[in-house]
Amino acid sequence: MKTLGTHHLAIVHRTFAPEILAGRKTVECRLSRRRFAPFDLIDRGHVLWFKTPSQAIFAKAVVRRVAFFDDLTPAKLIDLGRRYQDSVLATDPRFWQRTDVRYASLIQFGAVRASNPKIPLKKDRRAWVILDEPPYAEHAAFEH
Repeated sequence: MKTLGTHHLAIVHRTFAPEILAGRKTVECRLSRRRFAPFDLIDRGHVLWFKTPSQAIFAKAVVRRVAFFDDLTPAKLIDLGRRYQDSVLATDPRFWQRTDVRYASLIQFGAVRASNPKIPLKKDRRAWVILDEPPYAEHAAFEH
């Protein structure tokens, strides 16, 4: 695993915010065609910050476990769905049936706390940002 920042900002759909805060969603899953963050860039003990699009950060959690999968096939992805759906809480029934996915990052998190650092809204379209430090106003990731 490569070592970059130990803080990660995950942008999630607004329907997941209450599920994360209530402890019902305990695994964040990122699927992609290519090796995009957080694939192989996050590890146990890292801090995961959650926000919804166009809104402020709403929670902070600690990464408990990570699993990375590559060379996925549709059958392997369906198998991942059977194993992780109860923790991922994917709302789209087609989420685990995609045929264009080759990589998966599964991030189990815990110690979730509501959090709202005073930062400006993120201005780019990235759904995952790796940070070198906690997300405060002066952090460059939010100035793009």
